[in-house]
Amino acid sequence: MVFGITIGKRKSIAGSLAVIALLLAVFISMRSVQAAPSCSLTGLTDAVTAGGTFDFNCATDTTITLSATLTIATDLSLTNTGAGKVTISGANTYQLFAVNSSKSCPSPIST
Repeated sequence: MVFGITIGKRKSIAGSLAVIALLLAVFISMRSVQAAPSCSLTGLTDAVTAGGTFDFNCATDTTITLSATLTIATDLSLTNTGAGKVTISGANTYQLFAVNSSKSCPSPIST
C-alpha cells in the first residue's frame, strides 16, 4: 500500500488519483480567486486584506466610496467579470491605495 492506496487494484488507483486531482484543482482555484460577497466597501476591504485575485462580478455600475486609504500588504489583482463598471472613489479625501514595497498594485487603475 502506498499513500493508503492498494497497488494491486489499478482501477482503484486510477479512481483515487482522479479524485485527488479534482480536489487539488478545486482547492487551488478556491485559494487563488475569491468571489466578492457583494460589490461593496466590505468586499473590497476583505480583498485587499486577503490578497490574491479578487473578482467583483458586479451586475450593474457600482461606486465603492472609501472611508480610509486601503493598504496593500500582499500581492493583489482586482478584476470585474460582471456586466457593470466598478469605480473606487476616495471621495476627494482619501488616497485609494498605499502599496507596500515589493507588492503589486491593482492594474489598470483609471482615475
